[in-house]
Amino acid sequence: MVVFGPKPGVGTSVIAANLAIAMRALAPRVILLEAHHDLGNQATILGLAPERHLAHALAARLADGLVAHSSRIDVLLRSPQAEGMTIAQLDALLRQAREWAPYTVVDSAPRLDATLRALAEAADDLLMVTTPETTVLRHGERVLQRADEWGALDKLGVIVNRAESESAVEATQLDALFGARIVARLPSAGRLVVDAANTGRPFIVDAAGHPLSRGIHALAWRLVEGRATR
Repeated sequence: MVVFGPKPGVGTSVIAANLAIAMRALAPRVILLEAHHDLGNQATILGLAPERHLAHALAARLADGLVAHSSRIDVLLRSPQAEGMTIAQLDALLRQAREWAPYTVVDSAPRLDATLRALAEAADDLLMVTTPETTVLRHGERVLQRADEWGALDKLGVIVNRAESESAVEATQLDALFGARIVARLPSAGRLVVDAANTGRPFIVDAAGHPLSRGIHALAWRLVEGRATR
């Protein structure tokens, strides 16, 4: 499951991390793979020390780069040296991930590039995180077009983050553009999310009853059930 945003700041990495933890409640093993090789921040979000990371996985095998989180997910962090990877290396990691775990959540960078295309082609679910902003709405139109060009439009789902935020974009506009592709509408919880990131304690662990956490759990359940019926 590839999670990405049409621009930075929409909450992609936080949602990817918490979604992976929610998936772990439904599956025996879940991998969170950080595809932001340059500016990823999963180590901060999850409170992890990058003792093992992407460079170790590329030098040997995926398992050698995984770090265990207290929530029982396995995480492949970016290299502290911002080491990148080729499309062939990415494909190899994804193949290993499919053998290692029934679910992999990929935190992808907000770039419509060859890496996202490779991820889109390999994904079972392509999840775009958007917010009710005019600029994001415009970028969303480009994403729809590009996903169609890549043959991945049928995999595309839309997560509306901060759904009730005051903005120039109405819910009806999002519905008109994305329609049934909207798979989740998550409430705003700025203080909760910031505090969770600052402490390295995912909110889905420490605030399981919060509406935002419940929304993430509902999305995880929807994705699992949807995959089971395909």
